[in-house]
Amino acid sequence: MSDIKADDIQLEHAPGTTRPSEAADYDAGDSSSFHGSYRLSIRTYMVLTAMAFAWGTCTMANIGPSTTYSYAVKALGGESISTWIPNASLFPIIGLQPIWGSLADRFGKKWFILSGGVAGVIGNVVAGSAKSTEVIIAGQALNGLGSSLYLLVIPSSMEIVPASHRSFAQGFMGSVNGLVSIMILLVSGAFAKSSSSGWRWVYYFNGIFFGVVAVFLFVFYNPPPTKLRRENTTSEALKSIDFAGVGLFLCGIIPLVVALVWGGHAYPWDSSRVVALLVLGSLFLVGFGVYEKYGRTDGLLDHRFFHERNYPLVLSVAFVDGMLLYGVNAFLPQQVAGLFTHDPIMVSVYLLPLNLCVIGGIMSSAYVLGVLKHYRILLISSLVLIAIFCGLLALVNVDRAAMLLVFTGLIGLGVGVTTALPNVVLTYAVPPHLIGTAGTLLASCRGLGGTIGITIFATINGNYMSSHRIPDVTKAVVNAGLPTSSAQEFVTAFLAGNSSALATIPGATPSVFTAAEHSLEHVITESFKFVWIANAIIAVVTCVLTCFLQSVAHHMTGHVEAPLEQGKLRESAMVKETKH
Repeated sequence: MSDIKADDIQLEHAPGTTRPSEAADYDAGDSSSFHGSYRLSIRTYMVLTAMAFAWGTCTMANIGPSTTYSYAVKALGGESISTWIPNASLFPIIGLQPIWGSLADRFGKKWFILSGGVAGVIGNVVAGSAKSTEVIIAGQALNGLGSSLYLLVIPSSMEIVPASHRSFAQGFMGSVNGLVSIMILLVSGAFAKSSSSGWRWVYYFNGIFFGVVAVFLFVFYNPPPTKLRRENTTSEALKSIDFAGVGLFLCGIIPLVVALVWGGHAYPWDSSRVVALLVLGSLFLVGFGVYEKYGRTDGLLDHRFFHERNYPLVLSVAFVDGMLLYGVNAFLPQQVAGLFTHDPIMVSVYLLPLNLCVIGGIMSSAYVLGVLKHYRILLISSLVLIAIFCGLLALVNVDRAAMLLVFTGLIGLGVGVTTALPNVVLTYAVPPHLIGTAGTLLASCRGLGGTIGITIFATINGNYMSSHRIPDVTKAVVNAGLPTSSAQEFVTAFLAGNSSALATIPGATPSVFTAAEHSLEHVITESFKFVWIANAIIAVVTCVLTCFLQSVAHHMTGHVEAPLEQGKLRESAMVKETKH
């Protein structure tokens, strides 16, 4: 990745040269090239490393609070609003990312990313020092804002290396992100177990990462002005912002996500509040699509994104894959906790095969696309692998821990591929100076798909649990010899984990406890069976969409959109351009 031949380097046009057809934007330039070579130095590698940890910091901001918020609620109260702790960050991550991407393509990405670091530090300090659950939620909203800005490092990382090497940059960053995921799972569990206030250090730890990464990026990441910045004055750039599209998008996303968070928790799905928000959000998103189609050609959904079919297909794949990815990450820990162990550290240990194999999948996808310049067979094979072994997870029960470890490891190999490849493939489907807008739209689609997926899976799981848990456990304990008169009291106390109440119930013998435990384990097993079958079906749908993706080999040139290394390539990118 260190030497790029001059014959491979393609540049944006300098002022006064003749502009080729608009389609040439997809290959990033013209036929002119400099003699010599573009060499990546320690500067670029340092930036890639810092960006990798920035991505990992965002993952940390998601995993840490999600796995420990029950400890915070136990200490501070606020059970009725506790689900907002992990969900408060969803709004900026899903709703604001495309806006940041569009602005960053116009004004440069560095200061947006650094602003994310500041927001993340403040948000984690607020959440970590909170005296009430409401304050934690406010801190989490700031953390989501920080993450939505920090995630600009994903498209940024592919601008600072040659187009032919984007998969390697993504593979390296994804691998670091995977290692950080493993670390934070173990560290969060350790913090939570250390003391009653250990959960606070989950936030402080994350805040340290936000701050340190921001310092490294401030020092080493100094990209040239973006193409749109070189071509436009500040007033022209401001006028080019798609304010109407932004407004319609936000008005669609916010009520939709609120409805998905509320539905089945704060309010029933058929309540007027939830239904009204779902309808309102859907109507605004339809309006957004109509406006972007007929209202303007260079909005958030720039029409140049659709010159090839890969972009809409990749967005569709990301949306459906988000359902799959978020579903596995959300429900596998719950199944482990329900069937095998309640120890937060041991739950993380059970997840190691999945997370380690994700890294393997990311690295393999980087090699296959970067060296062989092919990806469809690998992507399709990975989705087939996920579909098969998600389906086989339906066979897991309390006696089959080894089966769970093996199957989730194989799923991890597939998930690593489906996580990394779409990010890279997308960059070859759009003009290189709009990678930020295109990439953040993909991230938003994946996040929205994940939110919808979790809602669907939670409904499947919750419906089965609510309809079977009490009657099945009651039947089991009565058959084990518990008097019918004691059954309701016993089941209520047992499901609540109230050991002191259980000790006073007449007829609650050891055999009754054993029967209750076995019955509950069976209900949990059956409830997750349908979740994994649903995941397998979604993997099949994603696989079908993937079959229609096109080759990107002809786009894998030596073009560098934002060269960091000193030389003629960077000098040309620093020159003010005139629009053609």
